[in-house]
Amino acid sequence: MADVVPMMEAYLPMMKATAMVTAAELGVFHHLHRGPTTADDAATALGASAMGMRTLLDGLTAFGLLTREGTRYANTPFIRDHFTPSAKSDFTPGLLWTAEAWKIMEGLTEAVRRGGPAVTMWEQMRTRPRMGELFSRYMEAFASHPYLPKRVLSMRVFAESAMYKKATGAGTDGLSINEVDTRVAALL
Repeated sequence: MADVVPMMEAYLPMMKATAMVTAAELGVFHHLHRGPTTADDAATALGASAMGMRTLLDGLTAFGLLTREGTRYANTPFIRDHFTPSAKSDFTPGLLWTAEAWKIMEGLTEAVRRGGPAVTMWEQMRTRPRMGELFSRYMEAFASHPYLPKRVLSMRVFAESAMYKKATGAGTDGLSINEVDTRVAALL
């Protein structure tokens, strides 16, 4: 890692995730699933500015998520296989959920200082129904993915941990991290 630029280790993954979430919110990956298209055509179809769409599509291409031939953009196999209607499990709801999760994470510094969130995720879901719907759709996609059943079971084990229960405001009793690690290792 001698050639690492320290801030790029934080900045670039954030930019990639932001571009992916924006693409999901606008419907870019689903639109490109119909076939390669230009930035102008995508902008018109998705209700965005041509310049903004071109910038987004170029960014997604730079991150290796889209391809570009001439002026036409297309999904890569990775996007096709995970974020479109032809995917075994379309994880678009996970990207949409990420946008909601970022709103929760905005208060992380204060939650760490305080020892927990001011409002738990579950309480937020009661006041913001779309958040709960997206979380459910994301978990359905996650649970149905052919490669992830063991990881879903691992998440269930983690949900039994004292750490998770405290972080979500569901109490303090639960499995220790060592118990979680042991159970997850047995699953995987």
